[in-house]
Amino acid sequence: MGTIHRLQYLRGLAAMLVVLSHGLIKVDRICEIQGWPQPGLRIDGTFGVDIFFVISGFLMCVTASGEFGQPGATGRFMLRRVIRIVPLYWLFIAIEVLLRVIKPDAAGTPFGATEVLLSMLFIPYGLQDGMFRPVVGLGWSLNYEMFFYSLFALGLVLRRDLGLLVIGLGMIGLVGLGHATQPEGTIAVAWTAPLLLEFLLGVGLGRLYLAARQRGRLLPIPYPFVIAIGLAVIEMTFFPGTDSEALGWRPLHWGVAGLIVAVNVFAIPDRRFEQTRLALFLKAVGDSSYSLYLGHGLVLTITARIWITLGFGREWLPAYFVLAVLSTIPAAWLLYRWIERPVTAALSAWLVGRPPRTMRPNEAVPPLSPVA
Repeated sequence: MGTIHRLQYLRGLAAMLVVLSHGLIKVDRICEIQGWPQPGLRIDGTFGVDIFFVISGFLMCVTASGEFGQPGATGRFMLRRVIRIVPLYWLFIAIEVLLRVIKPDAAGTPFGATEVLLSMLFIPYGLQDGMFRPVVGLGWSLNYEMFFYSLFALGLVLRRDLGLLVIGLGMIGLVGLGHATQPEGTIAVAWTAPLLLEFLLGVGLGRLYLAARQRGRLLPIPYPFVIAIGLAVIEMTFFPGTDSEALGWRPLHWGVAGLIVAVNVFAIPDRRFEQTRLALFLKAVGDSSYSLYLGHGLVLTITARIWITLGFGREWLPAYFVLAVLSTIPAAWLLYRWIERPVTAALSAWLVGRPPRTMRPNEAVPPLSPVA
């Protein structure tokens, strides 16, 4: 159970990096509206997505380990992925459409019915300045998640190690094809982007973890989550990236993200820490990280409007930043508690025939985690 807990801590960390990045952007937006000088402060929020992708590859390898070569495994796997990802994402697409109907001149890239449909189907479009943005801008990363799930599902028809090998060679082949042909179309660029290798890094860590766990060779690494925070700070301070670079070659960022995940999954679980209030809080943030990732932009926008309406001066912007960022956490938890979790459980019970299982401490191969 400790490994899953630590991955939840990392999910929360990754989501908060994205929130902090967008919070700083929102501060500049307030300054722009008010006619004030913009601080122009930035952190590398894309690094949070790097961590998410490595975690995703790791979890798919570990939680689906026992399904390779099983009849119907591909269909079951994809159904669970759709149940996990689609409902909340479609909800935020609907909110975005509603807001655009209410205020057609709102800031952002214009979209119509075609763009909405492509977004709902996780099909990339509109490549510009090295990045594409669906109706819900953050959905670009979900396009990659679903593409990776589709590739991974194909490998489930084979035995585990052969299936993982085929998945790996397939992803390397796609990236190699993109490097060789330098495509220009959005779909071709997106589905051959070097960013895919982050998932493969996670898959490799997952396979190593299964072997290490079976042999009882986890490591006595002290304070792995503190190490993760330290590595993230170093990455963002000395090696910051930008959104325009997100789809390209970022081996240093991938390596640090992989190291963060490796330190936490290969560490021997600390049962005492898992019972502390801090650990329970970190796990709660991780549990609601998908809601936090998709919903924080709306929360930041609402808090910015309230702040402007109340008429606070520029000197109070640091207070806005702190309060706005902190407000995303309870908002995400409420969204997770009352919408995301019950909808996922209900659809799982209806379509899969049982709710998603949680990992038991003594299981040799963990089943599907409800937060995977």
